[in-house]
Amino acid sequence: MNTIIHQHTIRGFIQGCFAVTLCCIGFSALAIADSKPETASIVVRFGDLNLSNPEGVAKLYQRIRHAGTRVCTSSTASFSHPTTSQKCIDEAVDAAVRKINYSVLTAMHEERSSRRVG
Repeated sequence: MNTIIHQHTIRGFIQGCFAVTLCCIGFSALAIADSKPETASIVVRFGDLNLSNPEGVAKLYQRIRHAGTRVCTSSTASFSHPTTSQKCIDEAVDAAVRKINYSVLTAMHEERSSRRVG
C-alpha cells in the first residue's frame, strides 16, 4: 500500500507542479546569432509515464533530450556552429532536469551526460 501511495504522490507532485517547459538558456549564443536575445521552449508532457519504474524515467529523459535538440537546432535558433548547438542542448536538458527535480531522473542524467546538475 505504501508503494501505491508513494507512486501516486510522486506522480501527483510532478504532474501537479507544472508541465515542464524546456527552456533554452543559451543567451550568449542567441545574442551572437541575433541582436536581440530570444528564448525558445517546448512543453514536455509526461503525465502518461510511470516514473516509479526505470523505463518511465528513461522515456521522460528521452523526451527531454529530443525537445532540447528540437529547440536548439530549430530554424528560429539559427545556430551556425554545431558546438554552439550542442552547448545549447546540454544547457536546456540540464535546466529541464533541474526544474523537474526528481532524484532518479537527475541521477540518470548525470550518469549519461557525465555532468553534475545543480
